[in-house]
Amino acid sequence: MSEQYNGWANYETWRVNLEYFDGDDFERFDDYVQELYDDYELPDWGPIGTPQEDRDRHARIELAGILQREVEDWIDVHMPDGGCGAIPRGWLFAFISDVRWTEIAEHAIERIKERIEIPELVES
Repeated sequence: MSEQYNGWANYETWRVNLEYFDGDDFERFDDYVQELYDDYELPDWGPIGTPQEDRDRHARIELAGILQREVEDWIDVHMPDGGCGAIPRGWLFAFISDVRWTEIAEHAIERIKERIEIPELVES
């Protein structure tokens, strides 16, 4: 894995963000992220950071999984898994294995937060 690149965690993260997500306003995830924030409950075991930090971390992790699956699905659709296509397909999956998906998700959530309302977190 490479080191920080153009302000991103590594080359792989920068490249996937640049070539797949660049210019994306992530509007298709507004409702999903809104639900993550609306439905978040403080864990019984206690927060790792502040409750707000934990809620943000939870949203980043959940959205990161969806962003990763979206790119993996794109590869599945556009790269054949047999014959000569199997080699570059394998390279693509190896390449994206080093992507820091939570960093791309954090970037996406920053844009989404400009459009949605984040409820106050009520501690019980």
